[in-house]
Amino acid sequence: MVNLNVLGIDIGSVAVCLAEADQGKNVVNSTYVFHKGDVAAVLKEQLNNYDFSRISHIAVTSSTPDIIKYDGRYNNQVAIICAAKKIHGDFKAILSVGGEKFGLLAFDEKGSYQSFKSNTSCAAG
Repeated sequence: MVNLNVLGIDIGSVAVCLAEADQGKNVVNSTYVFHKGDVAAVLKEQLNNYDFSRISHIAVTSSTPDIIKYDGRYNNQVAIICAAKKIHGDFKAILSVGGEKFGLLAFDEKGSYQSFKSNTSCAAG
């Protein structure tokens, strides 16, 4: 049996987030850990929580540094929109809050992307 689980990795300004999804796009394992500036050590430690014999691909977000080998790199906003559509279906806006900045993604009545507004990084916190 070939297993097609995907491990998604997002490394932001304050945390390392990993999520393993099965063939049905269900999250089967996930972690979110503050890295306190030691990204490599936290990432290495958290990767020990995953069975790589079940994982066929690794996907990273565009904010993730090139410290690991990956199969695909995806825009953070596109990843957030896809996840929200899968989980919630119909919505008019998404407030994306991170450790460094936050943004508002707006959609029209049909659910199509309309706009994105964000604070400046110096205004975070």
